[in-house]
Amino acid sequence: MVLAPCVNSAAKVTSANGFRDDGPFNRISYCNHRSHKGISISFCCSALARLVIAPAAPAATSFIASRRFILHLTRTPAYIALRPFALNREIMQTQNREEQALAEQFLGTWTLVSAENLQPSGELLHPYGTHPSGRLVYQSGGYMSAQVSVGNPSRLASDNFDQASAEEASTAWRNYIGYWGTFTVDAVKNTVVHHVAGSSFANWIGTDQVRNFHFDERGHLVLSTETPAGRYILTWQRNSI
Repeated sequence: MVLAPCVNSAAKVTSANGFRDDGPFNRISYCNHRSHKGISISFCCSALARLVIAPAAPAATSFIASRRFILHLTRTPAYIALRPFALNREIMQTQNREEQALAEQFLGTWTLVSAENLQPSGELLHPYGTHPSGRLVYQSGGYMSAQVSVGNPSRLASDNFDQASAEEASTAWRNYIGYWGTFTVDAVKNTVVHHVAGSSFANWIGTDQVRNFHFDERGHLVLSTETPAGRYILTWQRNSI
């Protein structure tokens, strides 16, 4: 059996092998051969042929002939050539479903439990103190924000931040970082990417901050990233609703 190539008009065309084409791309062809009654083939030039079994005659001989016809179709060059495209599409659809399900595990608000910096030398530092403060938010619309601060920051001499001394401003800036934007999850690489739209650290604006992640046995979200200053590890606990 030879499948006729796609035509360039929506006009109905009947090929020599008894198939009628109903369109240039999505076409439904009906076999007029007696042994193929009840079989319709719906296929597209850019996707794998899909077999649709229409109501057929109850006769056993017709069913056997139909099965033979399907088996023959799966051995045609057209089917074999299109199969990889269908497999890739199925893989992408499965991956998208997995990433969507995984992204739903991030949704909600999280409180910072610890912020650690593992130095290349092996020394473990706590850049925001042993009891840091922070809030991480992931929303269903794909938006996120993150705030990290020392747990008990020093107060400034004046309640007017415009009057902060250079030393006070420098200390306050180093003791806090915040940013916001959108996020995507990569289920294959086990990473969450924060697409930064705004940040207290201007150099991050417009960048993708990639974080490795895993959920530990307590249900905590552990985010980590490698930097020239070592590996930063932030552990977050989900807030109760």
